[in-house]
Amino acid sequence: RGLGKRGSSILREEVSIRDLVRELSVILEVLRDMGVSSCAIKQLMRQTFYFMDSVALNNILLRKDLCHWSRGLNIRHNLSQLEDWGRTHSHLIDTRALDALLPLVQAAQLLQINKKERDAAEKICGVCSDLSPLQIQKLLTMYTPANEFEERVPPNLIRAISQHFNLSVSNRSGQDAASRSKHSQPKLMQDVSLVYPPTFPYAPSPLLLSEIDLPPGWE
Repeated sequence: RGLGKRGSSILREEVSIRDLVRELSVILEVLRDMGVSSCAIKQLMRQTFYFMDSVALNNILLRKDLCHWSRGLNIRHNLSQLEDWGRTHSHLIDTRALDALLPLVQAAQLLQINKKERDAAEKICGVCSDLSPLQIQKLLTMYTPANEFEERVPPNLIRAISQHFNLSVSNRSGQDAASRSKHSQPKLMQDVSLVYPPTFPYAPSPLLLSEIDLPPGWE
């Protein structure tokens, strides 16, 4: 019982974006000290960013208390700091790693978009290109007004977004299968178990074998 209480207090401990960036910096430093190639580090960081994005987005999709304007602003602010940190280490973190955060970035933007404008449906569909229609509808359905003066998301806006995606999918009939299915798959939760296939390109050593001195008996 004592361990249970202690564990629950640890789980409730808040971790700031500074703590996360500091931890990522330590990981990068350890990988460099261990002589891990930059190619492998870039792939590892891309996988790490995808995992963070998936876990965070899944939590937002399941928690109504995170679906309002101020939370969206806070999430976007934290993500901007994470993106800035990634750009300062661009030699080890490429654009593919930063692109792995796009679903979470777009979810935060969706929470901040003015949903009363006439072209709100078109704007939302344009901004949330990396979210599935089901994810967009879920976030809008769970959206909670920030105060009593803000109205809930009107149902006609959610219907308009659904119609917009249905029309866009039908217009992709002449494109490849991957492009057509991007917004047609009924995906709600992010797949946290997805693993990008690793690649290990050949990197020749700058040392010449003829210049290496071998111990006696090894020749």
